[in-house]
Amino acid sequence: MGLILAAVGSIYYSGLIGVYIGISEELTFTYSVPSEIWYLLGGLAASLIIFAGASLDPEIGWMILSVMVGGLIMVTGYFLYELFLVGLGTFAEIPVNIGQMSVGLVVSIPVVRAVWRYLPTIRGR
Repeated sequence: MGLILAAVGSIYYSGLIGVYIGISEELTFTYSVPSEIWYLLGGLAASLIIFAGASLDPEIGWMILSVMVGGLIMVTGYFLYELFLVGLGTFAEIPVNIGQMSVGLVVSIPVVRAVWRYLPTIRGR
């Protein structure tokens, strides 16, 4: 995930970026995003995943792994679907879809643990 985020982000989301604020079609301001930012974000994402899987509760590590595998399947499915509709511009959507997977990871694990705490019969142990 970190490698994909770094590669696609540095190719499609680095360089000079124009920002439009409001409904106006006039360019509000521009700024430059260096590709090193995407390398840093990709490395940080990979490091956090490795850290969480290795140092936290092993059960949380397996939950993170399962969400990551499911999320990568989702990102691949979105990519293939959009590839047929949009074409090669689909590569720009990969970081957004990885962000969606990351938010799902951050939200789902605390929710699942809370449900298991209050409804232990759901857990199946």
